Amino acid sequence: MATVVGSVSFIVGQAYAIKADGTQRILMLGDEVYADEVIRTAADSQVEISMTNGESIALEGGQSWLVSAETYTSAEDYPVDEAVLSDDVASVEAIQQAILEGQDPTLIAEEAAAGNTGDAGPGGNEGSTFELIERTAAEGDPEAGYETIGLAQTQPEIIRETGLFNRAAADTVDTAVVSMTGPGSVVEGETTTDYTVSISQAPTEDLLVTFNYTATDADGSDYTAVNSVTILAGETTATFTIDTLDDALAEGDESFTVSIGSVGTGGLEDVRISPAENAVTTTIVDEPTAGPEDTALISITGAQTIIEGETSGNYTVSVDQLAADVTRPITVELIYSGTAEDGTDFTGVAQVIIPAGSNSVDFSIDTLDDVLAEGSEDFTITLGTITDSNFENIAADASANSV
Repeated sequence: MATVVGSVSFIVGQAYAIKADGTQRILMLGDEVYADEVIRTAADSQVEISMTNGESIALEGGQSWLVSAETYTSAEDYPVDEAVLSDDVASVEAIQQAILEGQDPTLIAEEAAAGNTGDAGPGGNEGSTFELIERTAAEGDPEAGYETIGLAQTQPEIIRETGLFNRAAADTVDTAVVSMTGPGSVVEGETTTDYTVSISQAPTEDLLVTFNYTATDADGSDYTAVNSVTILAGETTATFTIDTLDDALAEGDESFTVSIGSVGTGGLEDVRISPAENAVTTTIVDEPTAGPEDTALISITGAQTIIEGETSGNYTVSVDQLAADVTRPITVELIYSGTAEDGTDFTGVAQVIIPAGSNSVDFSIDTLDDVLAEGSEDFTITLGTITDSNFENIAADASANSV
């Protein structure tokens, strides 16, 4: 099983670990690296390996490094007291003394012990001998003038020049945040003041920002939505306004929310929507005084002649608003005048009601036949008191308030 010698503690760009058989894997933060792998970085990339012995190795773009378990084995892994025999120590001391006396240790040292002669194997080999060498990791300062170095090596200090590589800067480079501000209120029928979309870093290309709308009471008939704006290359803001639509409905204050739906990249590496400033809620305030544009008009039409004793054709009382906007009934009083008398010559209808969900109502008049030679008679129906709670203001249409 491969020996783990460290792990990836930092990486920017791409780096690879290549095994002896040529297979490679892309390294990610936290990945382990193994002995005998080659670590290679792509151009403009950096990787840092934290070794199991506490040291670190940093590679810049285009560099390679062969991982070796031997190089990074600590001396603590080889306890001296278990590996070195007293006879071995004595032999070492004798050789050191001989060197001090000017003798050649290769001539006076005891020959290596020979192993048993092995049987000849296939191909005529006569066997072999070997010596078992214990690795002790011991260190000392012999008088021969050369210092011995144990297996625990201290890696040279890694020098990083200021400005060559900055981890904090690498984490935030080319990241831009898009936010939005705007008015809290607008009077119904007027245009809002500016909504401003801002980006913390100017894009190198035009950047498109789209919007979503939600409403508590307002809907598409209360304002004209703006669906997107473009922040031009080199700029950091874009503005837009929203037109509100005046109507005759007695709605009270209404509100809608415009929020950032999506953003482009504008040539930047990373563009994000601000989590705190990504939407504006605007209240549409009803005008304190209703004007002509806020007034719903009631009118009446109907038959011009009736034969005595018969029932008239339909008379129609209407309001000049959408049926869907009539959410509560409208009551209209009818007033009669003329030579014909209500109750004697005809049976009048005192009032009519325009029902909710409709913008008109029909009614008819029954005339009464008698034996009197009266000649032609006439009567006029005029709109009287109107009772309504749907609209800001309601009145009889001056050009069609009687028939």
